[in-house]
Amino acid sequence: MSLWKRIHPGQDAARGALLGAAALIILGSLLCASAAGAPPNDAFGDAEVLAGPSGEATGTNRDATLESREPQHAGAPCGRSVWWRWKAPITGGASFSTIGSDFDTLIAVYTGSSLASLVSVAANDDASAYWGVYQSRVSFEITEGTEYSIAVDGYDGEWGSIRLSWSTVAGEACEPPPEPSAESPTDGSEGIAAEVTLSWNQEVRRILRKVIYGADDRRDVYQVTDPDLLAAWDSTVALVSRSDLSSGPGGSYTLPSRTFGVDYDLCPAEPYFDQPDPAWCSGFLVAPDLVATAGHCVEVGQDCADVAFVFGFRMLDAATPVLTFEASQVYFCRGIVGGMVDDAGADWAVIRLDREVPDHEPLPIRRQGKIEDGAPLVIIGHPSGLPAKIAGGANVRDNGAATYFTANLDAYGGNSGSAVFNADTLQVEGILVRGEEDFELQMAGDCWESVRCPDDGCGGEDVTRITMLDQFIPGAFPDVTYDVLFGECGNLVPVARISETSYTISGLEPQKAYCWQIVARGACGTALGPVWTFTTADAGDAAFIRGDVAQDSSVNLSDAVSILNYLFLAGAVPPCLDSADTDDNGSVNLTDAVYLLGHLFLAGAAPPPPHGSCGQDPSPDDLDCQEHAACP
Repeated sequence: MSLWKRIHPGQDAARGALLGAAALIILGSLLCASAAGAPPNDAFGDAEVLAGPSGEATGTNRDATLESREPQHAGAPCGRSVWWRWKAPITGGASFSTIGSDFDTLIAVYTGSSLASLVSVAANDDASAYWGVYQSRVSFEITEGTEYSIAVDGYDGEWGSIRLSWSTVAGEACEPPPEPSAESPTDGSEGIAAEVTLSWNQEVRRILRKVIYGADDRRDVYQVTDPDLLAAWDSTVALVSRSDLSSGPGGSYTLPSRTFGVDYDLCPAEPYFDQPDPAWCSGFLVAPDLVATAGHCVEVGQDCADVAFVFGFRMLDAATPVLTFEASQVYFCRGIVGGMVDDAGADWAVIRLDREVPDHEPLPIRRQGKIEDGAPLVIIGHPSGLPAKIAGGANVRDNGAATYFTANLDAYGGNSGSAVFNADTLQVEGILVRGEEDFELQMAGDCWESVRCPDDGCGGEDVTRITMLDQFIPGAFPDVTYDVLFGECGNLVPVARISETSYTISGLEPQKAYCWQIVARGACGTALGPVWTFTTADAGDAAFIRGDVAQDSSVNLSDAVSILNYLFLAGAVPPCLDSADTDDNGSVNLTDAVYLLGHLFLAGAAPPPPHGSCGQDPSPDDLDCQEHAACP
C-alpha cells in the first residue's frame, strides 16, 4: 500500500538522484495533504485512550495526516500518523509493538500535554520484518500515573491496518544491567585461533544427553533426574479439548484414559503402547499468563474456547499415568495474542491464559541471533498426545532458513508446539512444527509402527525460530546493548556496539596476548566488565574441535566408535589426532573413548577446550593436527 517500494537509508542518495528535489517536494505535499475521512485518532488531541498493563488495539492510518508542529516520528520524513494515549498503571517497564500490522510502520512514544511540549521517550523503525513487512517495537521505563502518547506512522507515507499491542513488567526501581560475566574464551586462555568468537553472559549448564532418528531418545519424566531438565519440563503444557475434561471432587479435572496403541492401531511392540494419549498438541510457558505453541494448534481467528492447557501430564512410573489434576494446574484460553501459519515457513501462536500461573516459571528464550550450526538439542512435549517425554541426542541439521531450522529430533504429531532447547544452555531455540510421517504400515499389514530414520536421513523435523515470537513475549526491561573493547593489553579500543552477547574477531596474530572488555549499557545505567585476556596459538597449529573425530561439526557416538576402530581394529588414523584426545592428556588411548562415552551418555564432563567451537590446543603435546574439515 505504498506509493513506491521502500528504499532503505543506504539508498537515499540514489532515490534523490532519481526523483530530484522538486519531485520529492511534490510527493511530500501529496502524502501530507489533508484528506476527508481521516481516522478518528488522526489528531494528537483526539488520541484513542488505552488502559491496563497489557492489551491490544487496532486501527488504520488511511487518510491520516501530519499536524502543524508534529515531530517526524522515529526520524522519518512526513507520514500518516495516528495517536493513542496510555496512563502507566505501574512503575517498571513497558513494551509497545506494531507486529501484525500489514504495512511498514514507525512507532514513537512521548510525554507532554500538547504537540508543542512533547518530550521523546522512545522511537523505532524496523525492529523486525515479517514476510517482508517491516514492524516496530519500543521498550522503555515507565512511572505509575504518567501519561504517554503513542504515535504510529507509515514509512514514506505507507498506510494500512494497525495492530498495536503492549505489555508491562513491574519493578520498584530502575537498575543498571548486571556486570558482564561468564566469558569465553575464559580469562588467561592460551592457544586461541586467529579467528575467535568472544561471548559473555552465556552460562552453560551441563545436562544429561543420550545418544524415529537413530536410537529412540525419548524418556519419561520419571526416568530423568537432571534438575535443569525437570525444571524445563515443569513449564510444559499439554493442549487438550476442554470437552475431554471431566469434573471431579474439589474442582479437579480428569483426562480420558484411552490408550495410544488402540487409538493408532499400533503393533504391540510399539513403545508406550498402553499409555494414555488425550493431548493433541504441546506448549510451554513464556510469561506469567502466556503460552507459546504451534500456530496450527490454535490458529489466529478461530475460537479457542475449547482449548485447555494442563501442567503436569506425565507418567509416575512405567504403569501409572497422572490423569487427575487440581484446578490450579488447568488453564483455559482467554485469547490469541498473535500467530502465523505458513506450511513452508514460520508456524507459531502466543496464547493468553485465563489467569496468571503462580507455580511454574516462564522458560528463557533466545531473543536475537540464531542457534549455531550442528548445535545439540533437547525437545520436551507430548508426542502423539502421550504423557510428557524428554528427548535429547539431536542436532541442528539445516540452519539456513530465516524463520525455522531443521533437526533430527525424535518427535511425533503431538509434539507440535513443543519447546526445542539448546542442550548446552537449556534456552528455548524454537517450536517443533512439522516433520516426517510418524507411522507406517507393518509388513504384514495388520498394525502400524513408528517410522525410523538414520540420524542424517529423511527430511528432518522443522522448528520455528523462537525469535519470531519475541515481540509478543515480555522481556527484561530496559533493553541492553554492549560495547566490545578489544586490542593489545593496555590499549583497548571500541570495536562494536551490539545487542547480542557474542562477537567474532578475526585476523589475529599468532602467539600474541590480547585483551578484551565488555561494557553493558541500559536505560538505567552502565556496567563495566573486567578486562579478560587470552593468547593466540602458534601459526603452525591447525584449529580443531576436541571430540569431533569425524570432523562433521558435532560430537556423537560415531566419534567414540572412530577412536575404538583406530585403536583396536586397524581403522584409519584420525586426520587430527588432537581431536581424538578427548581427555587432553597428550595421547590417544582407550580412556579417550571412555571419556567421550561418559560425556554423551552419563552426564560426564564435556571435553576440554577447544570443544563446541574451533580452536587451537592450549596444552603442549606431541599429537599432530594437520587439518580439521570443520575448522577451515
